Amino acid sequence: MRLCEVTIRNHSRLQDVSIEVRGDLVLVGANESGKSSVLRCIDLLVGASVAQLYARISDADFRSTDDPLAIEATFAHFTDDTKALFPDEIDVHDDGSSSLRIRLEATIVGEEIDISRTCPGGSTGRQVSRSQLAAIDWKFVPAI
Repeated sequence: MRLCEVTIRNHSRLQDVSIEVRGDLVLVGANESGKSSVLRCIDLLVGASVAQLYARISDADFRSTDDPLAIEATFAHFTDDTKALFPDEIDVHDDGSSSLRIRLEATIVGEEIDISRTCPGGSTGRQVSRSQLAAIDWKFVPAI
């Protein structure tokens, strides 16, 4: 499976951004330009368990607490095993290509944060499972 696009909305340290990934994702920029924030958002989306999401996301992550924090990624190039894990979530397009969108949305409700991670193109609307996340095989290694 290959990452094709990342979109981040209403993040406290990033302007709303959409990054198209054509091959490898290489982030280059000055200090404090948002490289680590982009990586953290991807890690929240596809590397964190539900419990970790609730522990890691706080109101400090929101640019505006009135709007949801949304992180979405699109993936392509699936193995048969991946297709079997996402049977209702992979979109097959008219040209024969296929893609998978995963979306994390966090909303502040009173003093609580409500978090959902789903595949918007899927027919079930269910949360992304642990085995589905494992199939994405994301590894985030922070700098020492």
